[in-house]
Formats: sequence, C-alpha cells, structure tokens
Amino acid sequence: MIATHSPFLLSIPGAKIYDFDEEPVDLKRWNELENVRAYYDFFKSQADEF
Repeated sequence: MIATHSPFLLSIPGAKIYDFDEEPVDLKRWNELENVRAYYDFFKSQADEF
C-alpha cells in the first residue's frame, strides 16, 4: 500500500484509491478526489502562464 497525494501516482492504471475523508471510507477514481480537483482548478486558472 502507498499513501500519496500525487495525481500522477493516483492515476496509475488499476490503482485502488480509498478516500479516507468519506464516512464510511469509499473507493474512488483518481479524478474524483478533492485534492486532484484543487490541482486541476489551479492549473486551469493559470493556463495562460504556461
């Protein structure tokens, strides 16, 4: 088991991702996680800088 917040590691095909912020703990896809959404929103808002 690996604990990570990295969207790159979370997106590995076949990875099982447990969302411990849910009650009860829930399996989710990597792109459904709140921290991944934060990365997306940040980079989307800065898209003209890249």
